[in-house]
Amino acid sequence: MRWIRLGGFYVLYYALIGAFLPFWSLYLELSGFSKGQIGILLAIPMLARIVAPSLWGYLSDKTGLKVSWIRMATLAEMLACASLLVLPKEFWPYALMLVWFGFFQNAVVPILESVTLGWLGEKREHYSKIRLWGSLGFIGSVTFFGLWVENHGVDDLPVLLVALTFSSFLLSLFIKDPPQPQASESHLASADPGRVSQIQETGSALALTFKNVFYQRPVRWFYLSQLILLFSHAPFYSFFSILLHEAGYSAAQIGVLWSLGVVAEIVMFSLGRGLLKFGTYHLVMMVMLITAVRWIITGALTQFIWALIFAQILHAFSFGLFQMLSMHFISTQLPAQFQGRAQAAYASCWGAGVAAGSIVVGLLWNRTGGSFWFIICGVLLLIYALWMGLVGSGIFTSNTQVVSGDREE
Repeated sequence: MRWIRLGGFYVLYYALIGAFLPFWSLYLELSGFSKGQIGILLAIPMLARIVAPSLWGYLSDKTGLKVSWIRMATLAEMLACASLLVLPKEFWPYALMLVWFGFFQNAVVPILESVTLGWLGEKREHYSKIRLWGSLGFIGSVTFFGLWVENHGVDDLPVLLVALTFSSFLLSLFIKDPPQPQASESHLASADPGRVSQIQETGSALALTFKNVFYQRPVRWFYLSQLILLFSHAPFYSFFSILLHEAGYSAAQIGVLWSLGVVAEIVMFSLGRGLLKFGTYHLVMMVMLITAVRWIITGALTQFIWALIFAQILHAFSFGLFQMLSMHFISTQLPAQFQGRAQAAYASCWGAGVAAGSIVVGLLWNRTGGSFWFIICGVLLLIYALWMGLVGSGIFTSNTQVVSGDREE
């Protein structure tokens, strides 16, 4: 029953994302907001994601009451969505609502991932099977609401968001916290050369603090790679639906294209675990190159449905593979007692990357056109992949031992 409840919560949470992500920008556009205003409004929840997950991760690690924070956050999300039913459709009321929504919405994923990995324990290979239910929830939501918008318009979006957040809150009442982890040894990435020399000379190891863990070389490089990758996703997450709408695609077609990407993601979650044997460096390089191709195709061939179908299939790599790699990296390379904050850092990078890109694209959309930014983001990833190739695989090499200590920073 535990796995059914966790899987069900993933279904509801990602059903919320499936309603919000593809259609929120259309809702704002049809409500009379400009592209610049839409870019800022879309960036607000992402900006909250820079700070909020770290606070939530710290609180969940310190208190051990992870599920309690999820319950509070889903209830606060519901109140934010309900406010859309009465707020005037003006910039500042919507901006304030999105600050509230973003602060609490960004609490859910890092804590939920920590709860799931905590219950899985040594059986982390089953993570993709549970996360798969989230993808199914997204597909069902985006397909259903795409057909609804096609026939009834997008005005009912707030009602659907309220229903999904309230259902998530109810289900969270039946989920329990995993057992508290014990502090354990962890072999992590190499520190700076000076620190390595000092360790070798003294024969000691680094104290196990979150600061020491996070500043190890492979961890830094991994989070930097994530930040670059997600900056490139900003035109997609924020303006893909508007790009398709302006190109003449119907709401049903928009929903199907979003769903297709998640179907590809499901296939990756189900069958792609064997790719993890190729190692972090090679997989990050693969994701960067494939995602670059995806964005260039999306921007250059928007009018061709077959090209968009192919580009959406590549979502299996640009999101699915990287998500799987990220959860594997965090759960195996960072100590158990820091999982909440590691997931929070992951979410913060997500927020920083997408928020920065959304603001830039929104403000400049009318001057350059949307397709331009997809192509630019593809070129950015090609440059980063070239840089990785020049630096070499040593950026993910581990040779420093970090052991548990009594203090924490």
